[in-house]
Amino acid sequence: MLNDLRLRKEQIFNSLKPGTNVLLEDKSFGKMIEKVVGWHPDHSFLITTLKPIPGIKNTLDNLSTFITIKFFVEGRLYTGKTSVFHYTFKPTGLLFLKEPVNLERISVRKTERVKCSFPGGVAHEKDNRFFPGLIIDLSEGGAGFVFKDPWHKEQFKIDEKVKLKITFVLQEKEIVIPSYIKRFFHNNGNTGAGLAFFSEAKKNWNL
Repeated sequence: MLNDLRLRKEQIFNSLKPGTNVLLEDKSFGKMIEKVVGWHPDHSFLITTLKPIPGIKNTLDNLSTFITIKFFVEGRLYTGKTSVFHYTFKPTGLLFLKEPVNLERISVRKTERVKCSFPGGVAHEKDNRFFPGLIIDLSEGGAGFVFKDPWHKEQFKIDEKVKLKITFVLQEKEIVIPSYIKRFFHNNGNTGAGLAFFSEAKKNWNL
């Protein structure tokens, strides 16, 4: 379990490419938006830009608590705690931050999710064998899917690209939506998956 968590963190950190915006928050300086410069090879610290804001040097010198860091990775918002252990303004402004801890993903859903009950299935991206189940909620950006048999969950993994099939019985219609698995969950004793639709799929599918 710890190895899985570490692997997930490394995937997130590896996605923080140079130029990615990070938001730093603390009551002492408010909010600062800086850009990622890079990670130390073993991910022990993060380097960002540092703007020469009036008074920031004195603020950083007297900073003794964790600060909040927020950033987007692959369209998902993450927040955590970090601390400053070094900074410089020569030859340019750079901020050295310890590896973020207590990293959490925050929901930034922009559309309402509607409860429903449609038969459907989930298949691997390049496979037409659908594992049957029930779609229990839908939104413009994703769906909640419960597997008919709990063991089917073991056929998939987080972030895997899949195909979601939704069957509209009354309309005698089926649609297949390219998606990826965001998370797994338990619903009334059943095992399910939270799916996110790819951006192009959001534009093209129409009920």
